[in-house]
Amino acid sequence: MFVPPARFRPLPNINALRKLGTASVANFGSSIKMISWNMFKARRRGWLLDLETLTAGVELVLLQEAVLHGGLAHPFHLASGLEWIMAENLRSTGGHITTGPKTGSRVQAIESRAVRSVHNEPIVATPKTLLMTTYPYANTSLLVVNVHAINFVVVSKFAQQIEQIIEPLIAHDGP
Repeated sequence: MFVPPARFRPLPNINALRKLGTASVANFGSSIKMISWNMFKARRRGWLLDLETLTAGVELVLLQEAVLHGGLAHPFHLASGLEWIMAENLRSTGGHITTGPKTGSRVQAIESRAVRSVHNEPIVATPKTLLMTTYPYANTSLLVVNVHAINFVVVSKFAQQIEQIIEPLIAHDGP
């Protein structure tokens, strides 16, 4: 199989979770507004303005292929009123940029964990990552699964990544 040179390589430790920013409210209301967006490693011009616009008034933000420069919070993270949790999955060959799923919430997370896909995507030979975060919600807890699903594989390999979500969902007592 031909593997072209890639700008990003998998990080050795899947437990590379970063917390950025601070949650601005103690609890979710009776309804939750959320967005999910694949940022395509922030390659598009104007992405930050788009992100700021899309997240205004939203309680949950699920980003895939989010970017983090040098492990440091961007001023947006600090001013957004969201607690951001990122599962750093891939690191640039220069070592200063990481990418992965990132979940932002106006409510502070109780728990978070990342799960790397069993299989790699065939073209760039990189794994994908699921980011699971749990939040207090009413008299229970809310489990949010931010999925960056594997592409360009046979259905059985895709199904194995989805199966990685099933056990935590079954074990979770709440929405």
